[in-house]
Formats: sequence, C-alpha cells, structure tokens
Amino acid sequence: MEDNRIIECIERAHYILSNLMAVKPGEEVLIAIDPQTDMRMANAMAAAALMCGAEYNVSMMPIRGKDKATIFPKTLELAMEACDVFVGMTTASGAAIYNNRLKELMNEKKLREVSICLRHIDNFTRGGALARTA
Repeated sequence: MEDNRIIECIERAHYILSNLMAVKPGEEVLIAIDPQTDMRMANAMAAAALMCGAEYNVSMMPIRGKDKATIFPKTLELAMEACDVFVGMTTASGAAIYNNRLKELMNEKKLREVSICLRHIDNFTRGGALARTA
C-alpha cells in the first residue's frame, strides 16, 4: 500500500520554511532528527529547503533520556554555528529545543529556529487541534 502523506508533508514544510521562516536562496537549513522521527517529515523539510533555494543538512542524533536531555552531539552543535535556520524535529525527546548553545545562538540572532519536536505526522500535517474527544 502506498502512503501519499509525503504530499501533505511537503506542502506543510514549504509553508513553514518559505512563509514562517522566510528562508532565502543560499541560506543553510539544519534539520535535527532522531531515530523516531518520521522520515517523510524530514525529507519534506529538506525538499522545502531546496524549493527555497537553500542548502540543507539532516543530522540524526541519538535518542536522549533525561540525563542528557539538553546535550547535542558535538558535530550537531558545530553545525548549528554555520546554519541560518535550525529545524528541531526530534520525536523521542525535546532535546532539539532545550540545548543551551541553541538558545545562545538565538539570543545572539545568529540563527532562526522552528521547533517541530515531539510531533508525529498527523500533528505535522493536520494539527493537534483537529483531534476529536469522546
């Protein structure tokens, strides 16, 4: 069975990067994921970066427990230094939004950030507000 949700993902990702994050040609977009991130979401974000004329890098970090909830691998922290837009898409934890260096770079206005952490494909494409309650 084919899954055509990628179409919805690309539409949402393009809206996020082009309209909300105002990604410009030549900018660098860093997408941080973990092993539980739905790759349709990450691939859609990468495609959207290309559609904006930007470069992209998808970096998969290990799943983080409470003991390392704010710690990125050094390679990811170094990549943040060079990016213009950081997209946190870790699903297993909110690690991609709690990192201290990320906060510093945002406060210094050295990068723009969007958090899509702890989100599954339905939240990404259709929004949690559409959930029905009994």
